[in-house]
Amino acid sequence: MQYLKVKGENLRDHTRKCYAEATLESQLKSKEFWNCNAFKVTVGTNTPCGGDASHGGITLFRLRNLAGTCWSIVVDGTEVYEPDELTIVLEGDAEAETFVNSLIFAEKTLKKQGVKKHALTMAKRV
Repeated sequence: MQYLKVKGENLRDHTRKCYAEATLESQLKSKEFWNCNAFKVTVGTNTPCGGDASHGGITLFRLRNLAGTCWSIVVDGTEVYEPDELTIVLEGDAEAETFVNSLIFAEKTLKKQGVKKHALTMAKRV
């Protein structure tokens, strides 16, 4: 995993970061999803670690485009069109919990709006 930097400085001190990344690495799971496009999703966490980011808790969520994904990502008003990969890293126990709750909300909302039904219909056509 690459070191995250802001203005050339590591976000966390080296010792804590190395330990946290080593414990996270063993927790990562990946799965590929294929339709007319393809994603590889990698996700994992070493939380709970007993508090905020200073306790070493890291949660990682990565989407990698494997084939034919038409997508863009906007960060602070800057758009990246058709990136190869998106990685979100959250630090701390609370951040992990709110991220999971956000993903559950997103799943329920998108399924309610018919994404699953439409995706299955499209997959049968191929």
